[in-house]
Amino acid sequence: MALTRSAPADAARRIEALLGAPLDRANPYGLSVLAGADPAGLPPAPAEVAAELLAAADGGRYTGGDRLARVLRPVFGRDLALGRRWAVQPLLAAGSGGGAELAALLGAAGLVAAAGGVLRSAVRTVDERGRQDRELRQWQPILADAFADLLACESLTAVALRALPGPAEEVSVLVAAVGCAVPQLVGEVLDALELVLNETGFGARQVERRRLAKLMVDQAGARSGRAFGDDGRLRLVRAVGGAVVGSGELFRLAAPPAGEAGPPCHLVVAAALDAAAARRAAGPAAADLARSARRLVTERRAVHARCRAAAQAGPGDPVVRALADRQALLLLAGAVLGVTAAAGRDGFLGRPEWALLALVRIIGRLGVPLPGNGTDPREAVWTELAERNRWGLDCDVHGTELLW
Repeated sequence: MALTRSAPADAARRIEALLGAPLDRANPYGLSVLAGADPAGLPPAPAEVAAELLAAADGGRYTGGDRLARVLRPVFGRDLALGRRWAVQPLLAAGSGGGAELAALLGAAGLVAAAGGVLRSAVRTVDERGRQDRELRQWQPILADAFADLLACESLTAVALRALPGPAEEVSVLVAAVGCAVPQLVGEVLDALELVLNETGFGARQVERRRLAKLMVDQAGARSGRAFGDDGRLRLVRAVGGAVVGSGELFRLAAPPAGEAGPPCHLVVAAALDAAAARRAAGPAAADLARSARRLVTERRAVHARCRAAAQAGPGDPVVRALADRQALLLLAGAVLGVTAAAGRDGFLGRPEWALLALVRIIGRLGVPLPGNGTDPREAVWTELAERNRWGLDCDVHGTELLW
Protein backbone atom coordinates (compact mmCIF):
# COMPACT_ATOMS: atom_id res chain seq x y z
CA MET A 1 0.00 0.00 0.00
CA ALA A 2 1.47 3.34 -1.08
CA LEU A 3 1.93 5.99 1.60
CA THR A 4 0.63 9.49 0.93
CA ARG A 5 3.24 12.21 1.47
CA SER A 6 2.64 15.73 0.22
CA ALA A 7 3.23 19.29 1.39
CA PRO A 8 -0.09 19.39 3.33
CA ALA A 9 0.62 15.93 4.75
CA ASP A 10 4.09 17.03 5.89
CA ALA A 11 2.63 20.15 7.51
CA ALA A 12 0.02 18.01 9.27
CA ARG A 13 2.77 15.69 10.45
CA ARG A 14 4.65 18.60 12.02
CA ILE A 15 1.53 19.63 13.91
CA GLU A 16 0.94 16.03 14.95
CA ALA A 17 4.47 15.95 16.38
CA LEU A 18 3.81 19.23 18.19
CA LEU A 19 0.76 17.64 19.88
CA GLY A 20 2.91 14.81 21.23
CA ALA A 21 2.10 11.17 21.87
CA PRO A 22 -1.68 10.72 22.26
CA LEU A 23 -1.45 7.97 24.87
CA ASP A 24 1.08 9.79 27.09
CA ARG A 25 -0.83 10.54 30.30
CA ALA A 26 1.55 13.39 31.13
CA ASN A 27 1.03 15.08 27.76
CA PRO A 28 -1.32 18.11 28.05
CA TYR A 29 -2.51 17.26 24.55
CA GLY A 30 -2.84 13.55 25.28
CA LEU A 31 -6.19 11.82 24.90
CA SER A 32 -6.67 11.11 28.60
CA VAL A 33 -6.14 14.79 29.51
CA LEU A 34 -8.24 16.22 26.68
CA ALA A 35 -11.10 13.78 27.36
CA GLY A 36 -11.66 15.50 30.70
CA ALA A 37 -10.71 19.06 29.70
CA ASP A 38 -13.03 22.05 29.93
CA PRO A 39 -13.16 23.60 26.42
CA ALA A 40 -13.09 27.08 27.97
CA GLY A 41 -9.79 26.30 29.67
CA LEU A 42 -7.91 25.07 26.59
CA PRO A 43 -4.72 27.01 25.76
CA PRO A 44 -4.52 29.29 22.70
CA ALA A 45 -3.05 27.97 19.47
CA PRO A 46 0.74 27.75 19.25
CA ALA A 47 2.47 29.82 16.55
CA GLU A 48 2.85 26.80 14.25
CA VAL A 49 -0.93 26.37 14.13
CA ALA A 50 -1.84 30.07 14.12
CA ALA A 51 0.36 30.61 11.04
CA GLU A 52 -1.85 28.24 9.07
CA LEU A 53 -4.76 30.69 9.41
CA LEU A 54 -2.86 33.70 8.07
CA ALA A 55 -2.29 34.59 4.43
CA ALA A 56 1.27 34.77 3.11
CA ALA A 57 1.02 38.57 2.99
CA ASP A 58 0.50 38.52 6.75
CA GLY A 59 3.37 36.12 7.38
CA GLY A 60 1.27 32.96 7.36
CA ARG A 61 0.80 29.85 5.24
CA TYR A 62 -2.90 29.93 4.35
CA THR A 63 -3.54 29.12 0.67
CA GLY A 64 -7.02 27.61 0.75
CA GLY A 65 -9.65 25.99 2.90
CA ASP A 66 -9.07 22.46 1.65
CA ARG A 67 -5.36 22.60 2.52
CA LEU A 68 -6.18 24.10 5.92
CA ALA A 69 -8.55 21.23 6.73
CA ARG A 70 -5.87 18.67 5.81
CA VAL A 71 -3.15 20.39 7.82
CA LEU A 72 -5.30 20.77 10.93
CA ARG A 73 -6.80 17.29 10.80
CA PRO A 74 -4.44 16.03 13.57
CA VAL A 75 -5.69 18.79 15.90
CA PHE A 76 -9.36 17.99 15.34
CA GLY A 77 -8.59 14.28 15.39
CA ARG A 78 -7.06 14.70 18.82
CA ASP A 79 -10.00 16.72 20.21
CA LEU A 80 -12.83 18.55 18.44
CA ALA A 81 -13.01 21.30 21.06
CA LEU A 82 -9.26 21.90 20.74
CA GLY A 83 -9.64 22.32 16.99
CA ARG A 84 -12.48 24.77 17.45
CA ARG A 85 -10.45 26.74 20.00
CA TRP A 86 -7.37 26.92 17.77
CA ALA A 87 -8.96 27.41 14.35
CA VAL A 88 -12.73 27.88 14.14
CA GLN A 89 -13.06 30.55 16.81
CA PRO A 90 -10.16 32.69 15.46
CA LEU A 91 -11.69 32.59 11.98
CA LEU A 92 -15.04 33.73 13.34
CA ALA A 93 -13.38 36.44 15.42
CA ALA A 94 -11.47 37.76 12.40
CA GLY A 95 -14.78 38.59 10.71
CA SER A 96 -13.21 38.62 7.23
CA GLY A 97 -15.22 38.06 4.05
CA GLY A 98 -16.17 34.39 3.75
CA GLY A 99 -14.83 33.71 7.25
CA ALA A 100 -18.14 32.38 8.56
CA GLU A 101 -18.44 29.88 5.70
CA LEU A 102 -14.80 28.79 6.07
CA ALA A 103 -15.22 28.41 9.83
CA ALA A 104 -18.43 26.38 9.39
CA LEU A 105 -16.83 24.05 6.84
CA LEU A 106 -13.66 23.68 8.89
CA GLY A 107 -15.79 22.76 11.89
CA ALA A 108 -17.54 20.09 9.82
CA ALA A 109 -14.21 18.76 8.53
CA GLY A 110 -13.02 18.68 12.12
CA LEU A 111 -16.07 16.72 13.19
CA VAL A 112 -15.29 14.12 10.54
CA ALA A 113 -11.65 13.98 11.66
CA ALA A 114 -12.62 13.57 15.32
CA ALA A 115 -14.99 10.71 14.45
CA GLY A 116 -12.20 9.18 12.38
CA GLY A 117 -9.97 9.09 15.44
CA VAL A 118 -12.58 7.09 17.37
CA LEU A 119 -13.10 4.83 14.35
CA ARG A 120 -9.40 3.97 14.30
CA SER A 121 -9.59 2.87 17.95
CA ALA A 122 -12.50 0.56 17.20
CA VAL A 123 -10.83 -0.81 14.06
CA ARG A 124 -7.63 -1.53 15.96
CA THR A 125 -9.55 -3.63 18.48
CA VAL A 126 -11.71 -5.52 16.00
CA ASP A 127 -8.83 -6.15 13.58
CA GLU A 128 -6.15 -7.19 16.03
CA ARG A 129 -8.22 -9.10 18.58
CA GLY A 130 -10.56 -10.41 15.90
CA ARG A 131 -7.78 -12.55 14.43
CA GLN A 132 -8.20 -14.88 17.44
CA ASP A 133 -11.74 -14.03 18.56
CA ARG A 134 -14.19 -14.77 15.74
CA GLU A 135 -17.08 -13.13 17.59
CA LEU A 136 -15.45 -9.74 17.19
CA ARG A 137 -15.62 -10.08 13.41
CA GLN A 138 -19.36 -9.40 13.52
CA TRP A 139 -18.44 -5.71 13.88
CA GLN A 140 -16.45 -5.53 10.68
CA PRO A 141 -19.46 -4.60 8.46
CA ILE A 142 -20.54 -1.93 10.98
CA LEU A 143 -17.10 -0.34 10.87
CA ALA A 144 -17.03 -0.58 7.06
CA ASP A 145 -20.32 1.34 6.99
CA ALA A 146 -18.84 3.99 9.29
CA PHE A 147 -15.75 4.30 7.08
CA ALA A 148 -17.85 4.81 3.95
CA ASP A 149 -20.01 7.41 5.71
CA LEU A 150 -16.98 9.38 6.89
CA LEU A 151 -15.35 9.27 3.45
CA ALA A 152 -18.60 10.58 1.95
CA CYS A 153 -18.76 13.40 4.52
CA GLU A 154 -15.13 14.31 3.93
CA SER A 155 -15.65 14.31 0.16
CA LEU A 156 -18.57 16.75 0.30
CA THR A 157 -16.81 18.99 2.82
CA ALA A 158 -13.57 19.02 0.83
CA VAL A 159 -15.41 19.86 -2.40
CA ALA A 160 -17.20 22.73 -0.64
CA LEU A 161 -13.88 24.00 0.74
CA ARG A 162 -12.33 23.86 -2.73
CA ALA A 163 -15.26 25.87 -4.08
CA LEU A 164 -14.96 28.62 -1.44
CA PRO A 165 -13.24 31.23 -3.66
CA GLY A 166 -16.33 31.16 -5.90
CA PRO A 167 -19.39 33.44 -5.73
CA ALA A 168 -20.94 33.39 -2.27
CA GLU A 169 -24.49 32.72 -3.51
CA GLU A 170 -23.29 29.57 -5.30
CA VAL A 171 -20.93 28.26 -2.64
CA SER A 172 -23.59 28.78 0.03
CA VAL A 173 -25.63 25.90 -1.42
CA LEU A 174 -22.80 23.43 -0.83
CA VAL A 175 -22.12 24.93 2.59
CA ALA A 176 -25.76 24.36 3.49
CA ALA A 177 -25.57 20.78 2.20
CA VAL A 178 -22.59 20.13 4.44
CA GLY A 179 -24.48 21.62 7.39
CA CYS A 180 -27.48 19.36 6.81
CA ALA A 181 -25.74 16.11 5.93
CA VAL A 182 -22.44 15.93 7.80
CA PRO A 183 -23.55 16.37 11.45
CA GLN A 184 -26.40 13.92 10.86
CA LEU A 185 -24.19 11.22 9.35
CA VAL A 186 -21.40 11.69 11.86
CA GLY A 187 -23.94 11.44 14.67
CA GLU A 188 -25.04 8.07 13.30
CA VAL A 189 -21.40 6.96 13.03
CA LEU A 190 -20.76 7.93 16.65
CA ASP A 191 -23.81 5.95 17.79
CA ALA A 192 -22.48 2.90 15.93
CA LEU A 193 -19.00 3.35 17.41
CA GLU A 194 -20.43 3.61 20.91
CA LEU A 195 -22.12 0.24 20.38
CA VAL A 196 -18.93 -1.35 19.03
CA LEU A 197 -16.72 -0.03 21.83
CA ASN A 198 -19.22 -1.13 24.47
CA GLU A 199 -19.66 -4.61 22.99
CA THR A 200 -15.92 -5.17 22.55
CA GLY A 201 -15.17 -4.64 26.21
CA PHE A 202 -14.33 -0.96 26.68
CA GLY A 203 -15.49 0.32 30.05
CA ALA A 204 -16.95 3.77 30.60
CA ARG A 205 -13.75 4.98 32.33
CA GLN A 206 -11.38 3.90 29.58
CA VAL A 207 -9.96 6.69 27.47
CA GLU A 208 -11.63 5.47 24.26
CA ARG A 209 -15.12 5.65 25.79
CA ARG A 210 -14.39 8.96 27.56
CA ARG A 211 -13.10 10.41 24.30
CA LEU A 212 -16.23 9.33 22.46
CA ALA A 213 -18.55 10.62 25.19
CA LYS A 214 -16.89 14.05 25.07
CA LEU A 215 -17.07 14.14 21.28
CA MET A 216 -20.79 13.38 21.35
CA VAL A 217 -21.25 16.44 23.57
CA ASP A 218 -18.89 18.65 21.54
CA GLN A 219 -20.37 17.80 18.15
CA ALA A 220 -23.32 20.17 18.62
CA GLY A 221 -20.95 23.07 17.97
CA ALA A 222 -20.27 21.89 14.41
CA ARG A 223 -23.87 22.76 13.46
CA SER A 224 -23.78 26.27 14.87
CA GLY A 225 -23.65 29.52 12.91
CA ARG A 226 -25.76 31.19 10.25
CA ALA A 227 -24.11 29.19 7.44
CA PHE A 228 -25.85 26.05 8.74
CA GLY A 229 -29.16 27.63 9.74
CA ASP A 230 -32.67 27.84 8.31
CA ASP A 231 -31.58 30.23 5.57
CA GLY A 232 -29.18 27.60 4.30
CA ARG A 233 -31.98 25.05 4.11
CA LEU A 234 -34.04 27.48 2.09
CA ARG A 235 -31.15 27.93 -0.36
CA LEU A 236 -31.01 24.16 -0.78
CA VAL A 237 -34.72 23.95 -1.57
CA ARG A 238 -34.44 26.71 -4.15
CA ALA A 239 -31.31 25.21 -5.79
CA VAL A 240 -33.16 23.15 -8.41
CA GLY A 241 -31.37 24.22 -11.58
CA GLY A 242 -30.07 21.74 -14.13
CA ALA A 243 -26.77 19.91 -13.72
CA VAL A 244 -23.71 21.44 -15.42
CA VAL A 245 -20.61 19.43 -16.31
CA GLY A 246 -17.40 21.01 -15.02
CA SER A 247 -13.73 20.28 -15.65
CA GLY A 248 -13.43 17.83 -12.78
CA GLU A 249 -10.92 20.03 -10.90
CA LEU A 250 -13.40 20.48 -8.08
CA PHE A 251 -13.14 16.76 -7.26
CA ARG A 252 -9.37 16.25 -7.57
CA LEU A 253 -8.75 16.39 -3.86
CA ALA A 254 -5.01 15.70 -4.03
CA ALA A 255 -4.36 18.71 -6.28
CA PRO A 256 -4.55 22.41 -5.39
CA PRO A 257 -7.79 24.06 -6.56
CA ALA A 258 -7.55 25.53 -10.05
CA GLY A 259 -8.79 28.92 -8.87
CA GLU A 260 -10.53 29.56 -12.19
CA ALA A 261 -14.14 30.65 -12.56
CA GLY A 262 -16.46 27.88 -13.71
CA PRO A 263 -20.09 26.80 -13.62
CA PRO A 264 -21.97 27.03 -10.31
CA CYS A 265 -20.32 24.51 -8.01
CA HIS A 266 -23.52 22.89 -6.74
CA LEU A 267 -24.60 22.23 -10.33
CA VAL A 268 -21.22 20.63 -11.05
CA VAL A 269 -21.70 18.34 -8.05
CA ALA A 270 -25.19 17.48 -9.28
CA ALA A 271 -23.77 16.65 -12.72
CA ALA A 272 -21.47 14.02 -11.20
CA LEU A 273 -24.59 12.02 -10.33
CA ASP A 274 -25.81 12.13 -13.93
CA ALA A 275 -22.37 11.19 -15.27
CA ALA A 276 -22.16 8.15 -13.00
CA ALA A 277 -25.65 7.05 -13.98
CA ALA A 278 -24.67 7.14 -17.67
CA ARG A 279 -21.22 5.56 -17.28
CA ARG A 280 -20.55 2.16 -18.84
CA ALA A 281 -19.62 -0.19 -16.04
CA ALA A 282 -16.57 -2.43 -15.92
CA GLY A 283 -17.26 -5.13 -13.34
CA PRO A 284 -20.09 -6.02 -10.96
CA ALA A 285 -19.39 -3.34 -8.34
CA ALA A 286 -19.15 -0.61 -10.99
CA ALA A 287 -22.41 -1.83 -12.56
CA ASP A 288 -24.14 -1.68 -9.17
CA LEU A 289 -22.71 1.80 -8.64
CA ALA A 290 -24.19 3.03 -11.93
CA ARG A 291 -27.51 1.38 -11.09
CA SER A 292 -27.55 3.12 -7.69
CA ALA A 293 -26.75 6.45 -9.33
CA ARG A 294 -29.69 6.01 -11.72
CA ARG A 295 -31.98 5.34 -8.78
CA LEU A 296 -30.84 8.59 -7.17
CA VAL A 297 -31.32 10.56 -10.42
CA THR A 298 -34.93 9.37 -10.45
CA GLU A 299 -35.36 10.40 -6.82
CA ARG A 300 -33.82 13.80 -7.54
CA ARG A 301 -36.47 14.54 -10.16
CA ALA A 302 -39.17 13.86 -7.59
CA VAL A 303 -37.43 15.97 -4.93
CA HIS A 304 -36.95 18.88 -7.32
CA ALA A 305 -40.64 18.84 -8.25
CA ARG A 306 -41.53 19.09 -4.56
CA CYS A 307 -38.93 21.83 -4.06
CA ARG A 308 -40.48 23.94 -6.80
CA ALA A 309 -43.88 23.53 -5.17
CA ALA A 310 -42.40 24.72 -1.85
CA ALA A 311 -40.38 27.61 -3.29
CA GLN A 312 -42.47 30.24 -1.50
CA ALA A 313 -42.42 28.53 1.88
CA GLY A 314 -40.61 30.17 4.79
CA PRO A 315 -37.22 28.96 6.07
CA GLY A 316 -38.72 27.44 9.24
CA ASP A 317 -41.38 25.44 7.41
CA PRO A 318 -41.11 21.70 8.23
CA VAL A 319 -41.51 20.92 4.52
CA VAL A 320 -38.45 23.05 3.76
CA ARG A 321 -36.46 21.23 6.42
CA ALA A 322 -37.41 17.81 5.06
CA LEU A 323 -36.69 18.75 1.45
CA ALA A 324 -33.38 20.40 2.36
CA ASP A 325 -32.24 17.20 4.06
CA ARG A 326 -33.05 15.23 0.90
CA GLN A 327 -31.31 17.76 -1.32
CA ALA A 328 -28.23 17.57 0.91
CA LEU A 329 -28.11 13.77 0.64
CA LEU A 330 -28.35 13.98 -3.15
CA LEU A 331 -25.47 16.46 -3.26
CA LEU A 332 -23.54 14.17 -0.90
CA ALA A 333 -23.99 11.37 -3.44
CA GLY A 334 -22.81 13.66 -6.24
CA ALA A 335 -19.66 14.55 -4.31
CA VAL A 336 -18.89 10.88 -3.66
CA LEU A 337 -19.27 10.02 -7.34
CA GLY A 338 -17.29 13.05 -8.50
CA VAL A 339 -14.38 12.26 -6.17
CA THR A 340 -14.38 8.60 -7.24
CA ALA A 341 -14.36 9.48 -10.94
CA ALA A 342 -11.61 12.09 -10.50
CA ALA A 343 -9.41 9.63 -8.60
CA GLY A 344 -9.21 7.36 -11.64
CA ARG A 345 -8.44 3.69 -11.19
CA ASP A 346 -5.37 4.15 -9.01
CA GLY A 347 -5.83 3.45 -5.34
CA PHE A 348 -8.80 2.76 -3.13
CA LEU A 349 -10.50 6.10 -3.71
CA GLY A 350 -10.88 5.39 -7.43
CA ARG A 351 -12.39 1.94 -6.91
CA PRO A 352 -16.19 1.58 -6.83
CA GLU A 353 -16.69 -0.34 -3.59
CA TRP A 354 -16.56 2.51 -1.07
CA ALA A 355 -18.69 4.74 -3.29
CA LEU A 356 -21.22 1.96 -3.75
CA LEU A 357 -21.46 1.42 0.00
CA ALA A 358 -21.84 5.18 0.56
CA LEU A 359 -24.61 5.38 -2.05
CA VAL A 360 -26.44 2.34 -0.69
CA ARG A 361 -26.51 4.03 2.70
CA ILE A 362 -27.68 7.33 1.19
CA ILE A 363 -30.48 5.52 -0.64
CA GLY A 364 -31.48 3.89 2.64
CA ARG A 365 -31.60 7.25 4.42
CA LEU A 366 -33.82 8.63 1.67
CA GLY A 367 -36.21 5.72 2.17
CA VAL A 368 -35.97 4.82 -1.52
CA PRO A 369 -36.06 1.12 -2.51
CA LEU A 370 -32.61 -0.26 -3.28
CA PRO A 371 -32.05 -1.15 -6.94
CA GLY A 372 -31.39 -4.84 -6.35
CA ASN A 373 -27.59 -4.75 -6.42
CA GLY A 374 -25.81 -8.08 -6.41
CA THR A 375 -22.59 -6.84 -4.81
CA ASP A 376 -21.96 -6.40 -1.09
CA PRO A 377 -19.05 -3.94 -0.95
CA ARG A 378 -18.51 -4.07 2.79
CA GLU A 379 -15.89 -6.83 2.74
CA ALA A 380 -13.67 -4.84 0.35
CA VAL A 381 -14.17 -1.66 2.38
CA TRP A 382 -13.35 -3.46 5.64
CA THR A 383 -10.23 -4.96 4.07
CA GLU A 384 -8.99 -1.48 3.18
CA LEU A 385 -9.76 -0.22 6.66
CA ALA A 386 -7.93 -3.13 8.32
CA GLU A 387 -4.90 -2.69 6.05
CA ARG A 388 -4.74 0.99 6.94
CA ASN A 389 -4.69 0.03 10.61
CA ARG A 390 -1.75 -2.30 10.00
CA TRP A 391 0.14 0.23 7.89
CA GLY A 392 -0.47 3.16 10.23
CA LEU A 393 -2.60 5.15 7.77
CA ASP A 394 -5.46 7.49 8.54
CA CYS A 395 -9.06 6.73 7.55
CA ASP A 396 -9.25 9.90 5.44
CA VAL A 397 -9.70 10.21 1.68
CA HIS A 398 -5.93 10.59 1.22
CA GLY A 399 -4.84 7.57 3.26
CA THR A 400 -2.39 9.84 5.09
CA GLU A 401 0.48 8.33 7.04
CA LEU A 402 0.11 8.77 10.79
CA LEU A 403 2.93 9.62 13.18
CA TRP A 404 1.56 7.93 16.29
